[in-house]
Amino acid sequence: MTKNEIERIKRPVLLPLVITLVLLLIAAMVCVIGIQRQHFSQQMRTDISNVKKIFANMLGERQMFISSLLERYTMDDRIKKAYLSEDREKLLAVTRPIFKEIRNKYQITHFYFIDTDQNCFLRVHNPPRHGDTINRFTMLRAVRNNGPAAGIELGPFGTFTLRVVHPWRINGDLIGYIELGTEIDYITPTIKNSLGVDILVAINKTFLTKDGWQEGLRMTNRTGDWQLFPQHVIVDQTISEIPPSLVKQLNKAYQESRYDELFKATINERTFRGGILALNDTGSRHVGELIVLSDCSAQEETLQMVIWILFAVASSLGGLLLFIFAIHLSRLEKNLLNKHNELREEISERSLTENSLQESNENLRALIHASPLAIMTVDSTGAIQSWNLSAEQIFQWPKEKVIGRQPPFIFGEAQDTFSQCLHSTLLGETVTATDLNGLRKNGEPIDLTLATAPLRDHEGKISKALLIFQDITSRKKTEQNLREAQKMKAIGTLAGGIAHDFNNILTTILGYAEVTRRLLGEDNPSQPHLNEIITAGKRAASLVSQLLTFSRRKEQEWQPVLLQDIISEVISFLRGTIPSTIEIRQEINPSCGPILADVTQVHQVIMNLCINGYQAMREKSGVLAITLEKVKIDADTAAVRHLPAGPCARLIISDEGVGMDEYTLNRIFEPYFSTKELGQGTGLGLSMVHGIIQSIKGTINATSVPGQGSQFTIHIPIIGQPITPEKKEMPATSLPQLNHKVIFVDDEETITRLCQYTLEQIGCEVLAFTDSRAAFETFSKDPEWCDLMITDQVMPHLTGIDLAQEVLKIRPLLPIIMITGYSDTVDEKRAHAVGIESFVMKPVTQETMISIITDTMNKKGQIGDSNKMDSRHIMPPV
Repeated sequence: MTKNEIERIKRPVLLPLVITLVLLLIAAMVCVIGIQRQHFSQQMRTDISNVKKIFANMLGERQMFISSLLERYTMDDRIKKAYLSEDREKLLAVTRPIFKEIRNKYQITHFYFIDTDQNCFLRVHNPPRHGDTINRFTMLRAVRNNGPAAGIELGPFGTFTLRVVHPWRINGDLIGYIELGTEIDYITPTIKNSLGVDILVAINKTFLTKDGWQEGLRMTNRTGDWQLFPQHVIVDQTISEIPPSLVKQLNKAYQESRYDELFKATINERTFRGGILALNDTGSRHVGELIVLSDCSAQEETLQMVIWILFAVASSLGGLLLFIFAIHLSRLEKNLLNKHNELREEISERSLTENSLQESNENLRALIHASPLAIMTVDSTGAIQSWNLSAEQIFQWPKEKVIGRQPPFIFGEAQDTFSQCLHSTLLGETVTATDLNGLRKNGEPIDLTLATAPLRDHEGKISKALLIFQDITSRKKTEQNLREAQKMKAIGTLAGGIAHDFNNILTTILGYAEVTRRLLGEDNPSQPHLNEIITAGKRAASLVSQLLTFSRRKEQEWQPVLLQDIISEVISFLRGTIPSTIEIRQEINPSCGPILADVTQVHQVIMNLCINGYQAMREKSGVLAITLEKVKIDADTAAVRHLPAGPCARLIISDEGVGMDEYTLNRIFEPYFSTKELGQGTGLGLSMVHGIIQSIKGTINATSVPGQGSQFTIHIPIIGQPITPEKKEMPATSLPQLNHKVIFVDDEETITRLCQYTLEQIGCEVLAFTDSRAAFETFSKDPEWCDLMITDQVMPHLTGIDLAQEVLKIRPLLPIIMITGYSDTVDEKRAHAVGIESFVMKPVTQETMISIITDTMNKKGQIGDSNKMDSRHIMPPV
């Protein structure tokens, strides 16, 4: 190769390189601009979404607060008596101080009393006006729904008022309505302070009059221009100047209902991005638009600066690269001449390497034969040319059956993936790892990874492809099992957190309900309602306990269980969730005896089977039948069904759904087997049901006919142990006097106040703390003062365990009671090991608290705390 020939190569190389660098620079700048613009738009859409959320949240919070005020006023005997006596002056005298207070404290601007005919009995905010009919949307909704109603309504002055109307009943009879209202002009400044965006409220002129709007401006000391927009008027704004370009965007949004488009506007040489939201009142009228503007001037300036910097840096680097490449290309010229001479010598040596190459080929054949991977070669048409021993073992096809054929183990969608990989390989590419599915000769599915490489002939042309398959079926199953295990662990962690918070809430609910029940007395008409609250609270506590059992945070509790009770609970739940097109038909034997099982697990079994039946009939109507009967299993039948001989409960759940074929029916209890689409089921439901039934010594069988439905039959042995009826807790008319000195610690302020009150009612002298450090500091100053310490576990700074350990270092025999909603680090065993006398889970009723304190002090008295215990501490159990 001569120097002139080298020059002819050099010239065409430099020109494309220069063009390529220029194109790359332009592409980089375009990408940066596009990405940044997209970022601006996404940020604006996020701001608009946040505005909607804040607007809705503030209205919701305000509505709930006003509703609580209305509920309080409906219970006020003074207001009730004045209204029932139809004495307007007396009612005004009672309510005027109340209105003055809530107007000053809570900005309440409207206060109405309305009779059952919707006539205004009294406007507390404007007493001279009365007797007119109130027919606003909110009022009409309250009448129509026979219940509370709330919503924002546009007033004649262009202002929005949040109105809340409550029906007023005495002993179930409607005596009238009470309404409170407040202006919502405080929302736009709040949104601006929270998000840093400006808000404009535009109202359609068809809902206002010019005179009314101008009167509203005078009343609220605002300014505005009625002629600024042809169809709208701005009634509220947080920005001093309105961009002229907003007229076009606002008209387009209103006329074409295009609220998904963003726009740009300029105000005093500053750039704003904006969006528009539809504004509806409580009557679903489209009364106007909410305009959101965000100042993005600084972002635009930054973008321009980045573009110039990118241009300068890229130009400098491009020039430097061209210079370096030119120098390097000159060096390559010299090297090319030298390599040309060396190549001649290398050719003479090639014949010496042929023998070595032949030896290497033999070694390669041995390696392929011994490899655990399926290795084969195919020609340009995909026909198999070679097939190693592992391929026979993995795919179960002998070599003589596959040579010259297309791969017989690739089907369906995997065929497209395989064809693409083969095509790329024959073009010279190497595929490192591609997942696809296949089938063994016996039809068993198999998960594979495919790696390919092109094979060239002596002329350097690609004539074949090397295919390497690895069987990853076992690995896939292991990974799936691991993911499911991690998912269940996460569910358990979540359940623990919910249990802790919910038990704290239930403690407050139950505690204050019991206190109120006792204070009102047995003859008070509110006693049944309070009893229902307490019963519901205890049911909620039972649900928390079931939640912990499900998440394996609580040991299973096997006990005598009546299936008919659990079926009744499941049916009650299903009737509210399953559509009316599906009939739930039940035939339950009420005298069926109890079984020994965990309530939560049995509930899961019945719920799972019923939901599966509903889903099978989801596309059409049908009957979900549930049958429970008591049968007797003789010795022969027991041996066949693997059941103990004797009485058995037989539960049959059937549906009229799509049914199952024989293949599906034989696999429904396998873990991770599911007929649902990807993402709609884990395949663990029926396998869990099967495991639970086996664990309680029962059996489950399934029958099905495609198109006619499925039936699941469960047999569970009946035990002879009777079920103790649940004792109903009666309201306590009096409390014992324990007369202890107690330090109570809980970081929940409501619980602290409740328990302090409860303990003081039974004669205890109480020091209550929400800070465990303050409690320890007080105890340290006078350790002999208290007789008992009661503490929560989960608290900041010092946990209950830490506090108990520090206290017991100073006074080892002090009785300590730990009450906790839930903790995954402390249980009863560890609490006793530290020295805590009693460990109790929330929620704790008043009677339980008294009993625990009495038992704890009695136990400590038997141990013999000679330093502190005396006869006044030992009380009989309550």
